Amino acid sequence: MDRRDALGFLAAGISALALPGATQAPAPAQRSIPSTGERLPAVGLGTWLTFDVTDEGDRRARGEILRAFFESGGRLVDSSPMYGASEETIGAAMPGNAGTLFAASKVWTMGAIAGRRQMENSRAAWRVKRFDLLEVHNFLDWENHLATLRQMKAEGRVRYIGVTTSHGRRHDLAEKIMRQEKIDFVQFTYNVRDQSAEPLFPSPRSAASRSSSIDRSTAGICSARRPRNPSRDGARSSAARRGPRLSSSSWSRSRR
Repeated sequence: MDRRDALGFLAAGISALALPGATQAPAPAQRSIPSTGERLPAVGLGTWLTFDVTDEGDRRARGEILRAFFESGGRLVDSSPMYGASEETIGAAMPGNAGTLFAASKVWTMGAIAGRRQMENSRAAWRVKRFDLLEVHNFLDWENHLATLRQMKAEGRVRYIGVTTSHGRRHDLAEKIMRQEKIDFVQFTYNVRDQSAEPLFPSPRSAASRSSSIDRSTAGICSARRPRNPSRDGARSSAARRGPRLSSSSWSRSRR
């Protein structure tokens, strides 16, 4: 995946949402998870801020959003313990047509024991048997938590693992982890106003398949191959530029 592909995808998605009189959504585009080849819809549903509600009526409304999402062929729903009551809202509002749910959440705390406890609390809040994807949120204590996640994956308690960052932060660490760790997803911000993650995109000539995932509220992407060599791309800006919240979606791309 390169800059033109990414921007084209974002533009197409925004245009489709704006089409007047559209009554039936087309079948969602599919992307492969590089580590397994499993296919997922390219657009998912994020829950930051929007699902942080506790009122019963508000949660029923989120249930209708989820119902429409699954009816339209959606699968991936993304959340985090950092998102307030969002995980509890997901569990309370999950509709009966969520059989294809791809449940994605994160660990966001210090310490391995606290991390295991938090992930179990999240699982209980979602009311799922296991998560499809768990990621270390914004690299917080990532070495401890990745060790836990690798063990959980080996035991069949989670299917995919990864790390996240956002708003242009710590791309150097993201690149290091993508090159050195065996992960399935990496999530970062990428949109029309914040393109600072481009050095993380895989080189068109890269043969090394790595892992990756996406960002949500600021429209991000996930790339699943080794990032391009930064020495070929010139100096990178370290400025973190917050982009507009174009959508609450998550999406995943392979070579993307």
